[in-house]
Amino acid sequence: MLGAVGIGMYGNPSLGPLIAIIHYLSNFLCGIVLKAFSGHKAPALSNSGKQNILLSAGKAFTASSQLKSKSFGKLLGETVHNASLTILTIGGFITFFSVLVGVLQAAGIFSLLLHLLTPLTSYFHLDQTLIQGIFFGFFEITIGINEISHSSSSLLAQLVAIEVLLAWNGLAIQAQITGMVIDSDLSTTPYFLTRLLQIPMAILITLLVSLLPLDELLAVTAFSGSRIAPLLWGGAIALLSILFFLVYGFGEYLFRITRKKIIIIR
Repeated sequence: MLGAVGIGMYGNPSLGPLIAIIHYLSNFLCGIVLKAFSGHKAPALSNSGKQNILLSAGKAFTASSQLKSKSFGKLLGETVHNASLTILTIGGFITFFSVLVGVLQAAGIFSLLLHLLTPLTSYFHLDQTLIQGIFFGFFEITIGINEISHSSSSLLAQLVAIEVLLAWNGLAIQAQITGMVIDSDLSTTPYFLTRLLQIPMAILITLLVSLLPLDELLAVTAFSGSRIAPLLWGGAIALLSILFFLVYGFGEYLFRITRKKIIIIR
């Protein structure tokens, strides 16, 4: 966000921190929402427990250390090996979804979708390059944001689209996370639900930030002179995201009920 997007794609060092702040703030708000509705309460700590928590953590770390059974050189080699495999795995996911985007584009799938959305883009005065960038970013956010940066839409429209893609993460990143936690006892369902929840939050924060005097604060221009009504189409995207969130939750609820009935019948 700071280097590749702000400097590399837009040539504006002030734009990267703005994008990062909006993204991390929406992430933080999602964390608050999850905490409020999680129903899990952390056990209360006494004063002595609060004082010794760091000491207990240090003892637990020492007890679980593998230096007692393995040499430092062997652990270093395993660390480098595992890190290299992780890097190759991440690169493999990015390459796979980038190639998939290229295949879909060559097959005319994106052109067909753009043709179907022509009335909508014309009504909201949206550049088709912006919409195509969102299609790309649905699979891999880097090529999607790069496509958005070449759009002729206003900077506000581009920022909203970028924040939507960052909130969604792209299928490439989602596949990476799923692959890393698949062998653990962690559930990926809250992660996917949070992606859908963060989209409307990121849109709302971006629209609120656009009301600030950014020309003076961050030397970010082009918020003014927009050809579209940001609240109108931004609200439409937010409502669509909420709809997806509700449909997903309702579908999961029905799945659980159906699964219980099947177990009872068995």
